[in-house]
Amino acid sequence: MHAVAVGVLACRRAGASRPVDRATPSMEAVGGMPRIETGTFPFRAARRAPSTSGGTPDATIFRLALTIWLLILLPFQMPVAAAERETWVEALGPEFATDGRAVLRAFKPLAESVRASVVALSVNGTNVALGAIVDPDGFLITKASELKAGKLTCKLVGGKTWPATVVATDTANDVALVKIEVRGLKPVKWASAETAVGDWVITPSLESVPAAVGIISVPVRRILPKRALIGVLLDTNSGPARLARVTPGFGADKAGLKPGDVVLTVNGKNVAGREELVNVLREMEEGQVTTLRIRRDEMESDYRVEMTAESTVMAAEFGGRRGPGRGGGGGAGGVGRTDRMNRMGSTLSDRAENFELAVQHDTVLEAWQCGGPVINLDGRAVGLNIARAGRVASYALPATLVERIIHDLKLRAKNGEGRP
Repeated sequence: MHAVAVGVLACRRAGASRPVDRATPSMEAVGGMPRIETGTFPFRAARRAPSTSGGTPDATIFRLALTIWLLILLPFQMPVAAAERETWVEALGPEFATDGRAVLRAFKPLAESVRASVVALSVNGTNVALGAIVDPDGFLITKASELKAGKLTCKLVGGKTWPATVVATDTANDVALVKIEVRGLKPVKWASAETAVGDWVITPSLESVPAAVGIISVPVRRILPKRALIGVLLDTNSGPARLARVTPGFGADKAGLKPGDVVLTVNGKNVAGREELVNVLREMEEGQVTTLRIRRDEMESDYRVEMTAESTVMAAEFGGRRGPGRGGGGGAGGVGRTDRMNRMGSTLSDRAENFELAVQHDTVLEAWQCGGPVINLDGRAVGLNIARAGRVASYALPATLVERIIHDLKLRAKNGEGRP
């Protein structure tokens, strides 16, 4: 069970920077669950002017109904004896966790309003990703790296399956433009305003309840590539970037670097010392080859060094333990243990890093549930789910970036350019 109870998340939402409009929700308790009446659902035709908070008045009612239930009504569903001897999470039961049945049902009206804009993609009959319809004439986008070689098919709401073709790919952002020969589809509607930390979001699927529910936890930022190293330890007592040790079998060793060498430049850029070298190399990816200008004795020479995944170097250098300065109390805390913790609850995406911009939310997704839209309480897509990155971290490309990607991909497809 996902260990964070919904009541805790509601407290976080209530503390978000954006105020909640004061309104009276129309709701009826049904078996301990509030039922949001259809008349108060935010996507019915609004007969009133929008509220000053940016959403419709009905959307505000929907938000407030959830908050009131989670903060006030829900605790009274707990038996007194259970409350005394169990934690909140244990007393509530798994159905009230963020991925529990009761919570997912609370967002059913929202999910039903947008599921016609969602597709499910399969390769050779195996689900690999969700997708978002972006054009009535059969164009959709999804997570590109999940589309392996094989027969690609696309399932629409209602269950009908169509052959699908990748017509253009943005490898930098891991987005593919896919075409199916269907007309009259319902495109997703993108949010015009940036989402805020604390906002509720759902990941819709083809079903009438969302695939998952969560909270925006980190604002838009760049997601760095997976850390890669050249395979050295630096001299911490030296001002210049001097090598103290070269790990056998990795990039620096294969290039011919030796302890005592001083790094002067990286790809022609001067590095003033140890910290600057680390920062410059942090931008490099696994497999990338970088040119280092090295001073050895009084001679200067250039060496081409291939970057290696951090986990591989650390395992060889420290026997699976983290090295000095990497946290864990002087070497404690294995890389393998961190990976295992991050994989708790779901399978991580093969590519979960190196994105131009992404917003982070705590929705628990499976890797194949990425590629589709992430929806706010107004029924607008605030982003495109692009990676399951950790135990409490999923990434979504923000809507403004996604709209730019869609425009570029359509243009490339029209010009027959395909991949960038």
